[in-house]
Amino acid sequence: LVAYPNVKNCGETCPFYPRIGELRWERHLSCAEVARRTGVSPHTYRNYELGRVPIRAKFVIRLAYFYNVSIDYIVELTDQREPHQRKKQDA
Repeated sequence: LVAYPNVKNCGETCPFYPRIGELRWERHLSCAEVARRTGVSPHTYRNYELGRVPIRAKFVIRLAYFYNVSIDYIVELTDQREPHQRKKQDA
């Protein structure tokens, strides 16, 4: 595991990004609803949110699109929520 600034670690195995839970909570969404809308099982999403399993980069990108925030915001490299100008996303 590479040490990144401002990323909290779950044990020695997986980075933990508390902002994904904060973003969900701010929008009054359940874990099951976010899971359904982002294409993972509720169990998998909850494990991501709790830092029990590593989150794949592709899923972090999906969350950034879903919440309309930057990846840097999700992984706590910035406090700026606004995403950079994006390429058109493939369906």
